[in-house]
Amino acid sequence: MRRGPSSSASVSSSSTLTSTYAPGTGAAVSGGLTPWQVMDALFDLGRRDQVVGFDLVEVDPTRDPQGITQRLANKLLLTFLAGFRHRRDRG
Repeated sequence: MRRGPSSSASVSSSSTLTSTYAPGTGAAVSGGLTPWQVMDALFDLGRRDQVVGFDLVEVDPTRDPQGITQRLANKLLLTFLAGFRHRRDRG
């Protein structure tokens, strides 16, 4: 993997998701992105050679006793990794 000026990292905050899908964040908002919008973007980012890292922040289990946000965070991470795997398989 080439690193340098053309490399980038991606950071995703769970507070960008609408609070219906991610109630366990530091700053839950209404009118945010749906999980499907974020998953599409993360899969695409995982496929890009320029992206060398991913970080998911603002998951607070104490604000979500049902574990909705934690399960969604897991799906988001796996979606990014699926894109990364797609990149590896094509090269």
